[in-house]
Amino acid sequence: MQHDAIQFGFGLVGGWCREMMGRGAPNPFVVDPEEVAAYGQELERLIYEEGGDVGLGSPDPEPGFSIPQHDGRLIVACAYGAEPPAWDESIGAFWPKDETPVWSGLSTVAEVERLPLPNWDENPLIREDISVREAMKARYGIDRVKAMARSWTDYPWTNPTTGVTHNFTTFPTFIDLGGFLMGSTEFLTLLGGEPEVAEALLRKCYRISAGYADYMCRVYESPRIGWGSLGGDNSCVLSPAMYRQYAMAFDAMVRAHCGNLSRNLHSCGPSRHLYDVWAEYPERKQIVLMQTRAIPGAMVPLRKALPYTYLQLTIHQPQVDFERETPDRVREIARDLAEALDFREMSISVILSNLDDRCKANIIAMSEAVAEINAKARKLFSEQA
Repeated sequence: MQHDAIQFGFGLVGGWCREMMGRGAPNPFVVDPEEVAAYGQELERLIYEEGGDVGLGSPDPEPGFSIPQHDGRLIVACAYGAEPPAWDESIGAFWPKDETPVWSGLSTVAEVERLPLPNWDENPLIREDISVREAMKARYGIDRVKAMARSWTDYPWTNPTTGVTHNFTTFPTFIDLGGFLMGSTEFLTLLGGEPEVAEALLRKCYRISAGYADYMCRVYESPRIGWGSLGGDNSCVLSPAMYRQYAMAFDAMVRAHCGNLSRNLHSCGPSRHLYDVWAEYPERKQIVLMQTRAIPGAMVPLRKALPYTYLQLTIHQPQVDFERETPDRVREIARDLAEALDFREMSISVILSNLDDRCKANIIAMSEAVAEINAKARKLFSEQA
């Protein structure tokens, strides 16, 4: 079966959805699952009404169900005294109610080592996770609930080229946990100026993360067949040297804990300074999936660094101001990214904040460019076969 070389899609920010619908996403812990699913259907129909002419949305969407879960980083923060997070309907997610760091002021190795490990059984956010899951099991049955998404514990991904499905157990990373628990400025200052304390913190965060991941796998009866993520959301703020010292060291600990399983690499922001570093990971064939920001004109080294990896690129400001580009420039960007990644094992996701005529023209341009690229790629690969 012939697959497209490039998959692509468009998503709208929560602010647009809230403005257009007159309300934000409902809190899944306090709203009936059927109501949450109905909101998703209504949103898809609205997107179709506004953007169906350029292929967005659906006139008759199926209801989607997922198991409500709290972000593992918020669960850890709560374990150390943070207030329960608040639901933000504009972004459809929980966010710290009080951003005062729970670990502020750590300055010695001894202070770090004295930090107790969490008792996951007593964590109020985990108890809430378990309670809502039990209610859904009683309502929908265990088999249906097991098939529902639960992205803060593990997340399945099927490679569109090979058809192989991987399931990645979620390990909160050191780089992300540090920011949640200490505050980003204090944490990064510690990494740069107090290496002995930072190393102790790294070891502590690894024990916390591994304990959390193991506990949640048991609760959700999810066998570990892969894990994620290497790096972390905030990887992009690290220098190459600091990435090696802290992010890769943490990843090595998780690898030793999990064994030689498939894994996911992640860095939310622009990360061209890390491409060569990622090439240093051992067992690169096991890095089957990676997400990062698209940077036109700069991504050839990324494919060289990760030759076996499916690369999910996100187009977003400021690297690409998609909504204000010209259609010709959008076509150039699509061709540039495809060529840089060897016309294979890749997807492009564009984040949008509006759907005016200019934006729609660019959506059409991207769709046409990707269709043209896929046709040429199919011909090229057919000739090579």
